[in-house]
Amino acid sequence: MRGACRYVVLLVVALVAMTSRAEAQPWVEKLHFVEVSKASHLSTSGMNLWVVLDNESAYRYEIKSCEVDIYVEDSLLATISLRDKVVIPRRAKSEILLPLRFKSRSSFALGRLLWRVMQDRGEDITISYRMRAGLRLFKRNFEEANLSLSDILGKKPSMMASIEALWNMVK
Repeated sequence: MRGACRYVVLLVVALVAMTSRAEAQPWVEKLHFVEVSKASHLSTSGMNLWVVLDNESAYRYEIKSCEVDIYVEDSLLATISLRDKVVIPRRAKSEILLPLRFKSRSSFALGRLLWRVMQDRGEDITISYRMRAGLRLFKRNFEEANLSLSDILGKKPSMMASIEALWNMVK
């Protein structure tokens, strides 16, 4: 069971980096994923993931809700969502808590999925996300479907280093 949880953690890191940069173009220029700092309360139903984000903007951002659906060969395999809102302080490089919840058919399915990603066979894996985020008083919905996971990981070579660092933390 602990081995399956490790695989889930790796997938979460990849998805977090993607959702922070996907469609929110004004954020992309000033909000940067730096690294994964720690993980706690790891189970098959969720975890607390701490990441370091650098917000160079004069605005404090809030992510009120976010859900990421993972598909393998067009079949829904799992959903990863936030349990609570996430606040990103302005003009700061901060350690941010991402309280995550996992929903899947089984923990073995998530383990198999991450094994595919680690072996560079993720061409048939796609993700879709829905996110409500913005400033304290002004939020909007962001949504995108059918994003290829191999394309996302290919655009961010530093992501694999973060995934390996997190893997070593939860061993």
